[in-house]
Amino acid sequence: MKESIGNLVKVHHGTDLGTRLVSGRLIPRPRLDELFAVSLNQTGGVLWVVAGAGAGKSAQAESFARSTTAPVSWVRLGPERPTSAYVAELFAAALQGEGPGLIVVDDCHLLFGEPATLTLLADLRMSVRRGWRVILLTRDEPPQELTHLAIRDSDLAMSVDEIRTFATARGGDASQAEEISRATGGWALGVLLHTQAASAEAEAAVAEYLASEVLDQLPEDEQRVLLAASVAPRATAHLAEVLCGEPMEDAWDRLTRRHLPTINVRGAELAFTPVLRAALRYQRLSRRPGHHTELVRRYATYLGWMGQAVEAVELLLAENDQAEAVRVAEQAVPELQARREWRTLEKLTNALGEAATGASNILLGARIHALNAAHQFARARFLVRTVEAGGRLPAVLAQDAGLVASAAAVMLPDAAAATRLLDLHGGDHRKEAVRFLVEVSCGESPAEPPQGDDWDLHEQSLSWALFVQGRIGDITRLAPGDGRPLYNPDVVLAYAYTGRLPLARRMWSRIPHEVRVTAHARFAESLLVYAEGDRDHALELLEDTVAEGRRMGSFLTPYYEAMTAMALMRHHRAESARALLEDRVRRWARGDDAAVLEWGRMLLGWSYLEAGRNEKARALLVEAVDGMHRAGRHLQLPLAAACLAEAHARCGDLDASHRAAAMAYDVASSTGFFLGLVRAAWCYPDIQRREQARDRQDTRWRRLVVCPSAPAVPKRRRLGPAMVELHVQTFGGRPDLVLDGRALGVGRLKVIELVACLALHPGGVVRTELQRLLLPEADAGTGGNHFRQIMHKFRDATGIRLVSTDDGWVKVPGDASIYAADQLFEQEAAFARGLHVNARLPQLQAALSLVTGQYLGRSELTWVVERREHLEVVREEAQLEVVRLLIEGGRLEEARQESEDVLGRNRYCDPAYRLLAYIEKTAGAEETAYRRAASALGELGLRPGDTRRFLELGASGSIT
Repeated sequence: MKESIGNLVKVHHGTDLGTRLVSGRLIPRPRLDELFAVSLNQTGGVLWVVAGAGAGKSAQAESFARSTTAPVSWVRLGPERPTSAYVAELFAAALQGEGPGLIVVDDCHLLFGEPATLTLLADLRMSVRRGWRVILLTRDEPPQELTHLAIRDSDLAMSVDEIRTFATARGGDASQAEEISRATGGWALGVLLHTQAASAEAEAAVAEYLASEVLDQLPEDEQRVLLAASVAPRATAHLAEVLCGEPMEDAWDRLTRRHLPTINVRGAELAFTPVLRAALRYQRLSRRPGHHTELVRRYATYLGWMGQAVEAVELLLAENDQAEAVRVAEQAVPELQARREWRTLEKLTNALGEAATGASNILLGARIHALNAAHQFARARFLVRTVEAGGRLPAVLAQDAGLVASAAAVMLPDAAAATRLLDLHGGDHRKEAVRFLVEVSCGESPAEPPQGDDWDLHEQSLSWALFVQGRIGDITRLAPGDGRPLYNPDVVLAYAYTGRLPLARRMWSRIPHEVRVTAHARFAESLLVYAEGDRDHALELLEDTVAEGRRMGSFLTPYYEAMTAMALMRHHRAESARALLEDRVRRWARGDDAAVLEWGRMLLGWSYLEAGRNEKARALLVEAVDGMHRAGRHLQLPLAAACLAEAHARCGDLDASHRAAAMAYDVASSTGFFLGLVRAAWCYPDIQRREQARDRQDTRWRRLVVCPSAPAVPKRRRLGPAMVELHVQTFGGRPDLVLDGRALGVGRLKVIELVACLALHPGGVVRTELQRLLLPEADAGTGGNHFRQIMHKFRDATGIRLVSTDDGWVKVPGDASIYAADQLFEQEAAFARGLHVNARLPQLQAALSLVTGQYLGRSELTWVVERREHLEVVREEAQLEVVRLLIEGGRLEEARQESEDVLGRNRYCDPAYRLLAYIEKTAGAEETAYRRAASALGELGLRPGDTRRFLELGASGSIT
């Protein structure tokens, strides 16, 4: 670089710490050299660089100047404000020198006060001869008419990679680059100081520089705003007014127009980097320490107003102002409780610590609430006992009417202690939900649910008690409407337990993440996953639930263990269930919870029944059934009574067996929940046969299993938060694919067949087998090409790429799920098994409404034809049950139409003729139905079976 210095360049050193430190000491930054060159070309040779002190303006200009071979003139103005004549003389001298060259003018902000000087700068571009370039460096924004393009602080800020390279070049710790970037915002001087000195030294140097070069250069009112606003990491004009105690709009507006180092202007907000906040905090403490404390308290109060109580408390604690922190926390408690922000309350009391929280009755009460809401029952129990032992419990509970319920709820493993709290202290209606749970779990007579709503934290106490009683419908009515978040997993549990899986899955999607990680939410999820068919994963979730319940000291952990045993029983692992239960039942017998003891005895008796130890099974089941029946705990009673009926029969007491079976059916009928009884009927079909044999006119047991050809539940992929769901409409003349609710209009039948086949094989299909299923007549070569085309068309239509594994399987990827209309129909039809007769009709009609035509009617593939025939059987079974239900309801014309519809598809359906004959009997035309049956069946060489005998029963004959 050829320098034209001497009497041409006027250098004034003044306070130039930043220039002396940064100049010549930064790494080469080619991106900025290129930016300078491009910008000079775009601006006609005059470039403004506008950035705060220490941003590296001069250093980068020097770096760019070193890259040029032209003469360079460097003019640094100040500290006195130069006149326009002086500036004109400098420019004239520079332009008369050897050229064309580069002129760099530093500290141009000193020129902005004099109109003549501004005119000179405006005319500068016209004055510069061809080939000359001028770089103008300034801390303040130049008037708009002077520049349309400028390089600014954000351009000069060092990136993390540049900081890492710089630290390495200077022998520093490159691993701290990201931390330095966060602290300094890439401010060049801050980076330099942090990479070459210990933190304390760097902070002191930065504080000194910012005080002299930034703070002291501002007018007094701007200094005041800056010192006050920097208490916060980000500030608005409103916050500045709050902190200063009076309107400061003019000073704020001027401040936001300045280019101050390490401050980002984001709209109407100033964002301070940590390094600047630390420096200004140092200045506040050194200049007016008492004022600093007042500013911090004002800001903490402001945070409290804005709902950021935890941040306010942490700020005050960082300033060792514990008394004010406690005051702010106490002030925030009512609002946080009203907004159900239990997690925030927990964080608040955690931040204050045990000693400060323990000294305040308000905060102790808030912590009991928070720990209960966080399901940290063991810690909450310890806190209640500690406060009670210290004699302060009445005073703490008096702080909030809902605290009595929370304190009693966390004491629930000790029913006597929970009841004592409920009886001795006032509280409000919420404590009645906890009392109801105690009565249901431990009582010997039926308990009535309390009246009211808005149970807050204690809705789950109410819903679990309802669950144990078998009042499933009452639980589902607790779900909030309008898609609002669901905080009570028992709603999911109720839908899953009764087989309403689509609804259960939708409800699960509404549960917030912080609730999903609790033991009880995992429990609900495990039963949902089990109901969806993934039993192995469900057992894993149950094991995790039990472990989490124990860790948190949950009152419901024994129930989780009992349900794990039930899952093992249904998974045909009776020995594992028995091994789990034998010790647990002995332990539960020593406690207060009669409900879980009954569950344990029922399941243990069931396992003994499976092992052929009938007398031992009967003894346990008698105790379980008696307790459930006496106390009105009906959830498991149908299953328990059915198992007892089998045990009595095996022991030779058929009368007792009949009484137990009748109880099982009656309870299932009264609760409208038949799934437990249906499970027992599947396990022990002799129960059903014995009851049918006792009274052939009683059709209840004959019709217990509706749609027996439908599988219990089709297995369905679990949906994660980022998954897509592909639904295939397999019924009717226009099958199609629906991706996340959007019909794709796929016309190729082979693509539909591919998706339908994959839906039936959720675990995947061997590629060669899948190719054979789709293209049975093709050879390996042509079939392989055609198969690849089908896969390609599927990917084009859906965006889903099927997974081909190394061992030759084709599977749906992990982020997608496929489900078919035919599977949904089977599930909805099978669900009717668990419903009371009154609810069965609309459920079956809803299931049948899904069948809009034949299954893949245009396909002739062997497996499709077999599936089509199977679905026709399920459809016929469902429709015949609909006919029976319509007849029982006196809706004979609708029943006739349904019967005719069945016969329209299968004119050889003997049960349909029998039902039609019953309908026609009321019109005196039963012979007509009989002759139709005889004619149709005669074509097959068959007789009408029981139809004639049915007609001969007379008007009192039953519907079978």
